[in-house]
Amino acid sequence: MTDLWSFLLQTLTVCGATMLVLAAKAIFRDKLSPRWQFCAWGLVGLALLVPAGRFGRYALINWPVFVEAAKSLFTGEYGTLTKVIAPIPLPIKKIEGIFDWIYIIYVAGVFFFLARYIILYLRLRLALKKVREEEKWQNSRYNEEVDTQKYIDTVAEKYHLSSCPVLMVDGLSSAFICGVFHPVLVLPAGVRTDEKIVLHELLHQKYRDVFWGLVICVFRCLHWCNPLIWFCADLAGNDLESLCDQRVLERLCGEERRDYGRILLAMAGGNYAKMPGTSSIANGGKNIKRRIMAIAHFKKYPAGMGLVSICILLIFSVSFFAGTKPTVSFGKDRFFFGRGAVEMARARTICCSTYAGAFDTYAKAVLTRNLLYLAMCAPLDEQNQIAKTYREGRGMDTLKGLALPTQIDARSGYQIYNLARRGEIWEGLLVLKVSDFAGDGLDGEGSLSTSDVKFWFAVQHICVEKQGDRFVAIPKEEFCIVQGNESTLFSPNINYENSFPDRRYEASMENFLFRMQWQTLSKVESEEVKLEGGRWVSVFNSTPKPDGEFSTYHGNQLLAIYTGDPEEKSRYTQIGHTGYLVWDKEKARKITGNYYQNSAAKTSRGGSNSGSENEGFWSSSSSDGTSMSSTPLEEGWKDEILLSGGGGNGEFPGFYPECYVMDFYLNHQLQGTFVLRLVEEENNEQ
Repeated sequence: MTDLWSFLLQTLTVCGATMLVLAAKAIFRDKLSPRWQFCAWGLVGLALLVPAGRFGRYALINWPVFVEAAKSLFTGEYGTLTKVIAPIPLPIKKIEGIFDWIYIIYVAGVFFFLARYIILYLRLRLALKKVREEEKWQNSRYNEEVDTQKYIDTVAEKYHLSSCPVLMVDGLSSAFICGVFHPVLVLPAGVRTDEKIVLHELLHQKYRDVFWGLVICVFRCLHWCNPLIWFCADLAGNDLESLCDQRVLERLCGEERRDYGRILLAMAGGNYAKMPGTSSIANGGKNIKRRIMAIAHFKKYPAGMGLVSICILLIFSVSFFAGTKPTVSFGKDRFFFGRGAVEMARARTICCSTYAGAFDTYAKAVLTRNLLYLAMCAPLDEQNQIAKTYREGRGMDTLKGLALPTQIDARSGYQIYNLARRGEIWEGLLVLKVSDFAGDGLDGEGSLSTSDVKFWFAVQHICVEKQGDRFVAIPKEEFCIVQGNESTLFSPNINYENSFPDRRYEASMENFLFRMQWQTLSKVESEEVKLEGGRWVSVFNSTPKPDGEFSTYHGNQLLAIYTGDPEEKSRYTQIGHTGYLVWDKEKARKITGNYYQNSAAKTSRGGSNSGSENEGFWSSSSSDGTSMSSTPLEEGWKDEILLSGGGGNGEFPGFYPECYVMDFYLNHQLQGTFVLRLVEEENNEQ
């Protein structure tokens, strides 16, 4: 915790966990033994020790929304997100306002309570040390202490427990254990302490209950201004004593158990002064009355009850740790303060946890012109401007990089073309549909001519990078309008006129240029089926998926382009190839030059020949880029020959093929093996 807001987030998260535990303890009050009643506080302890939101979830309620809304309202700051680094107060970097001074007061309170508890414990230890030194000069007290020590040793041996050094103190109302590493059993002087009380304190020593008491004291100090934590600390301390009562009763039987209850009843009217670093059988009249009621209903829980208790706690642990996660759901502010404060806070706290989620959220923000969606994926240094635009009721068009010259068709969705990863940055071309046709494409009869139908798209290069624990989308340029075709938003279209950019791999041999074109389309699946007009139709769901994953479609085609003398084209009657993609970078580096000594796939169609002389066109390819073909060249064949093409879909691996290796055939004779390598990307852009 480094400021007031991170402390507020931590303490609210702890409150949520505490309320869950209190509800569970109330429901299973008669179902869980005292052992598991105390163990349930371990969940609260974890919430106190684990920084809030470490796993992206919060107990009971999405607390960051309220913290961010309050911070934005009181400070006007939207460019930071509250994050809990550690569950303890850390030094503040710079004091800049009243809220930093309030945090300083909180930190001072933590040190005050810590110092208070430490001083109380040291004073107690010094007082006990003084009593020990005085006993050396009093023979009667020394003899009493020796006898008492033998008595304690006897009780410990009877119940198979470790003994403890004894110290006799005048005027003491009740026995207690003091210390964690070198515990001392402090008893009232001049009276014989009942065996059952001694058993109780020895069990405190065996199970290190003083240590758990110190842990509770530390939690009190860290959350000294949270009354719910103090209330639960008292309950946890009482549960610890009830657990010790349970352990005592398990070692007693018959009338001894009733005697133990009478001993507690006799202490109910006494004064109770709990000291840090100690454990005592007496813990106040109200608490003792509850413990006596528990003794009255005492029963030994069956062995199988432990397993049942574990299952119950595991069930609540799952809901406790799973907690609540921010959901993409916005409405009007139900709070009187600040226009849009809560909704903007909700948007800023929904972080894109995947790079695909950031692309998807940005695309849908543009499609719907929704500033809240934009806030989910925008860098923190842009949040103040987005919030200002939202508060003033202005549109997204006023923001840099988001001005569109015409209406976007939100129903058609989006595509990310040629997604690529460069280190920790992902880049791609966002493509949105604008309109189906433009111009006066009418035939002689006044009808729309199919050949004149034009498809227009808004495109923008964007990149996604990780900032902190969230992915953010950053536009690299303004939107521009380009012409596409009917398949632009549905499948790779490298073999169409007006196709979008692709990645190209090229190599040359004599009179031919070989070109492999590779194109990908990526999107987070957002289609859903709805009943409209009595029939089921597929519609695009424009709600962002900040944790979504891409489905990627890729298409490729291999071209042979004749670059020689047109008069010599008649020499060639057949062209063919076999080839495969190389994905491994290290393997691709070992392939040097244009000629590759080992044949790519000579087993195709009879070894060194590619097809027989009487065979017509055939082609075969697979989704991984392996392909082969044989094409007869008839008189007047075109300079550009499609050897093969294909495609597929699946998860995008994050990288592209390194090169394409192919065997090339002319007139059914192998001409050589060539390596097609990636051409500089600027040459591939439209």
